Amino acid sequence: MYPFAVVGLFITDKDPLEVQTGKPDLEAVHQLEEEISRVLFDGNATVVLLPIAVPPEEAQNAIDTFVKTLMEDSRGEE
Repeated sequence: MYPFAVVGLFITDKDPLEVQTGKPDLEAVHQLEEEISRVLFDGNATVVLLPIAVPPEEAQNAIDTFVKTLMEDSRGEE
């Protein structure tokens, strides 16, 4: 397994919490993950989205925590 991150930057004129839709539709998120895998990769990459907003200065910590959690889950660790 070769984990890597493709990071996005989203810009808005409002507070990010104001423009988020609330609790995301998990089926829609899954469909988006599959579409990203197909369009950006060749369909052979597992894409996992974490639909949260963090300030840019906290992005690296959020990514590190997310990857650590995914890797532990994939190995069955707790």
